[in-house]
Amino acid sequence: MVAALLLALAATPAFRFTHSYVGTRAKAIEKAIGLLEPAIPDLLEAFGLSAVEGREVRLEPHDACKAMNADPFVRRSAFVPSLGADVIHLCDPFFKRKPEEAAVLLGHELLHVVGLPDAHDGMGHQAGSLEISSRVRSVLKRHREGRR
Repeated sequence: MVAALLLALAATPAFRFTHSYVGTRAKAIEKAIGLLEPAIPDLLEAFGLSAVEGREVRLEPHDACKAMNADPFVRRSAFVPSLGADVIHLCDPFFKRKPEEAAVLLGHELLHVVGLPDAHDGMGHQAGSLEISSRVRSVLKRHREGRR
């Protein structure tokens, strides 16, 4: 019984991603999430982080994206009490990336959500973020290749 409970807890995802996108944008998000989600435990471990089980991360559009040309996110990722979720606002440049690179950006932003210092975004705007993106990329690549 205890072993079954431990297995059930281990299978519970640390994060549940939701979004309101449709069409090609929804497909792009789902591909990136599909690459990121199985690697989240390894990613958190690589950065010495832990996460509360069942935490929701909502991926949503934002009006501020219209004024942004190069950034894949609006710099406001944070917990929104009224939604009971962490919200990441995706902008057009996110959807122009290959799924593997979109997963790296999303992983980097997820690290910011869980409180990793210097992980504000995946675009090099904070000290150390290029190194963080490189480490995220490495973890995702190892995970895809079956080498955890």
